[in-house]
Amino acid sequence: MKCPNCGQENPSSASVCQCGYDLATGKASLRESLAEQAQEFGKGVRKIGPSADVRTTKKCPFCAEEILAEAIFCKHCQQMLSETGSRKGGKQVKSPKWRNFFWPSVDTAEGAASLAKQGFWAAVLCAVITAAFALLSIIVDSTALVDAAIFAIVAWGLWKKSRAAAVCGLLLYVVERLYMWSTVGMQNPIVPVLLTLMFISGVRGTFAWKRLAREWKPKTR
Repeated sequence: MKCPNCGQENPSSASVCQCGYDLATGKASLRESLAEQAQEFGKGVRKIGPSADVRTTKKCPFCAEEILAEAIFCKHCQQMLSETGSRKGGKQVKSPKWRNFFWPSVDTAEGAASLAKQGFWAAVLCAVITAAFALLSIIVDSTALVDAAIFAIVAWGLWKKSRAAAVCGLLLYVVERLYMWSTVGMQNPIVPVLLTLMFISGVRGTFAWKRLAREWKPKTR
């Protein structure tokens, strides 16, 4: 009897070929059946394998590129994404209202950008007021115009989240206020105190912005 599986001649009384083929039932051996089943199972695993790693994504509001849904920093345009509340142990924790009012949180990109913007507006006010007094005086004060230009540069740096601009703006304003108070005396300290707090907020905001950018910036090999 010739085996239809391997073509080998077998005795007429043989029920199983040497290759393992069952001559009586016409079925392959158990070993070959298991091998075929394992092969089919492997194909199925390869088909469903990639879809098991599907992760939820979202579009970056700045560049519209696809990023992970939980990301707060875009790896494509290097922009921090807005996020409310601070994170502690993977959970979102909100700071008390009184603390946010007197000392705003800088644990998120939104809070850091808001404080940096306060320093920006403080520098803009100093530049505009100084330039206005210099131009409206009988004799144009060139020194005051230079001072206004410096504050304008500081404002531009704060808009770019520059830490150096924030520190320089705070030091320049404090030194000028102390010098003025030492020469003409202290007059209306409320406005200088408010502007000083705004410059301090600018320093906190820019440093926090850079720290968050380093933490969430993708590592390059």
